[in-house]
Amino acid sequence: NSDLLLSGDRKIKDFTVEYLAGGTVFFRRDDNMNASTQGGISVPGFFSIKASINSAQVSQSTYAQQVNSVFGRAAVSWKKMLFLEATGRNDWSSTLAKSQRSYFYPSVSASFIASELLPQTKDWLDLLKLRSSWTMSKRPASIYEINSSYSISAATWGALNGAGVPSNLYSPTIAPTSSETYEQGLQAIFLKNRLMVDASYYTKRVFDRITTVGLTSASGYSGLVTNFGEEITRRGWEVIVNGTPLKNKDWQLDLGLNWTTFASYYTKLDSVYSAKKPWVAVGKRADHFISRDFQRDPSGNIIHNSSGLPITYGYDQLFGYSDPKFIWGANANLKYK
Repeated sequence: NSDLLLSGDRKIKDFTVEYLAGGTVFFRRDDNMNASTQGGISVPGFFSIKASINSAQVSQSTYAQQVNSVFGRAAVSWKKMLFLEATGRNDWSSTLAKSQRSYFYPSVSASFIASELLPQTKDWLDLLKLRSSWTMSKRPASIYEINSSYSISAATWGALNGAGVPSNLYSPTIAPTSSETYEQGLQAIFLKNRLMVDASYYTKRVFDRITTVGLTSASGYSGLVTNFGEEITRRGWEVIVNGTPLKNKDWQLDLGLNWTTFASYYTKLDSVYSAKKPWVAVGKRADHFISRDFQRDPSGNIIHNSSGLPITYGYDQLFGYSDPKFIWGANANLKYK
């Protein structure tokens, strides 16, 4: 991994400017060789590949990836009250096709210290901060994830090795998996840092997911690796409350409470490859839990077959959702002197 960074800052009257630019070259290579005996070992207690009764099975693999990157950051603040920051990064990943190898992802954030405009509240309000951000992120394909490669099998015909064609087709225009996140939040600190409240709302949209979609067996393949046109958006709230109800020269008691809720929804469907199910629709939850229900008689009793096993219906049904309604936690810390 090699990095080059240039950074600096400058103050112009009430403005403070910070900037950063750089580049990095990341390279990884893993060479692996595995061997195992076949049919047991010819000499008890002699654990060696040479002791294999049948021809030993040997496999070798090489995984390599290089990512070249350039990036930059610019931040401006005004009177330590208004802050604006922008970043940008462009990567070139060797795991993508040449036409899609370059991809750019930026971010923008802003914050405003509203308490600076409320001097009359300094006795009880230490900080009131409003913030907002927009972020784009991209993840390239993993090594060999989108490459059509043969699988090698040792000793397929006696001492001869064999090779098998892949079961999937691969789109030549696969782009990185992308996500776009918006967040708005508020933080307030009261009573000389004795009470802090932080609340935020966010949405994260995931699109262009690299996935394998089904193909008809008439094609000779079982699937197609491509960018899925379906989009899923997660929306959620996060709230944190910290307080210090007890604080003197000997004792200090800190309490914390956090609560979050979130859910994922379909915001766009792939006209070709999205599942044709009643629970797969724009605006509906995407974290559905699907299974097959038991058949029951008119009295509600489960019907069993001749072997005593319960009989299920031949179609899927929606039972619920996997994401929890909310998650919460609490903590306490007591200090003495």
